[in-house]
Amino acid sequence: MSPSANLVDTPRADADAGVPARGLPDRMAHRLAGFLTRSDRRQRVGVMGRLGLTMVGLGLLCGLVFPVFLDEMAIATPAEAWSVPSRVACLIAGLLVGGLNYVLANLVVGSRLGSMSRQMHRVDEIVRAATRAGDWSELSVASCRLPVTSRDEFGEAALAFNTLVSALDGNVAERRRLEAALYHQAFHDPLTGLANRALFVDRSEHALDRAKRDGTRLAVLFVDLDGFKSVNDTLGHAAGDVVLVETARRLTAGRRCTDTVARIGGDEFAVLLEGADAEAAERLAEELCGRLCDPVPVGDGTARVGASIGTAVGGGRTDTLEALLRMADRAMYRAKSSGTGCVRDVPVQGRTTT
Repeated sequence: MSPSANLVDTPRADADAGVPARGLPDRMAHRLAGFLTRSDRRQRVGVMGRLGLTMVGLGLLCGLVFPVFLDEMAIATPAEAWSVPSRVACLIAGLLVGGLNYVLANLVVGSRLGSMSRQMHRVDEIVRAATRAGDWSELSVASCRLPVTSRDEFGEAALAFNTLVSALDGNVAERRRLEAALYHQAFHDPLTGLANRALFVDRSEHALDRAKRDGTRLAVLFVDLDGFKSVNDTLGHAAGDVVLVETARRLTAGRRCTDTVARIGGDEFAVLLEGADAEAAERLAEELCGRLCDPVPVGDGTARVGASIGTAVGGGRTDTLEALLRMADRAMYRAKSSGTGCVRDVPVQGRTTT
């Protein structure tokens, strides 16, 4: 079985050995270290050992056969060709030729072994560092693939190593994809794709800290859909989902990359505006009120909802996120009690204007 196949088929081997099941990255790291050690040792001892034996054998063969050559070619008399000094000289010459060939072969083979060994140890260091840190998210070994320039044992070793590298990279890529998917699920609404309450609160905290540090302002808008329950009751929940998705699209249209739009409840949304004062927040609230009142295409018909929006502006050194969100929520309910489409602007300090 090739080293790469042994690396890929690890669960059965671990189970047979009585070793508890480990995560694929840990198993691959363990197998990789063994593979690198075995490959390096076998290549250097096996290949160079065979070369050395071959060259010494060639030298001995020359030493034994060369006297016959001298005799047959009449270069020397039989007595001279088979004399002890002649035999010793032929043996030394054969060994010198074999040694020279061994040195030349060692230079060629040694360079290839050195290149392979450097790449293998580079991967080994990357894997060990990621294993020690317990974080494989940034691991990348794609650049460590070996060139396959021949079909001899060097080419087979390079192919096996490249198979290992591809499997390792594929596993890391899949792990990154799963982590990104889990992160998105944890901090985003699955229906609309907007940020959820947890992400909105986190970004609001950071935005408030920046506003305090830079001496700027920020605004929070709470949006509640009016008449959404009747859409669900009369047209069904599928139509309600269509309305929510369209509402999310209208809320995010034209927003800056620094703004955050979130769905914080069933039919409740929130908008975070960094660097916005009360005037900018009120203008946007009025604009959103008109935009959200437009009919929403649902199947063969349309659905109509309204919106009540409350705004709160903060950024002072004594302002807190809890107070800012509470004021925006109260403003929204005041707007709702006053009538669909109303907007109430409530600064954190408690001043209320209509």
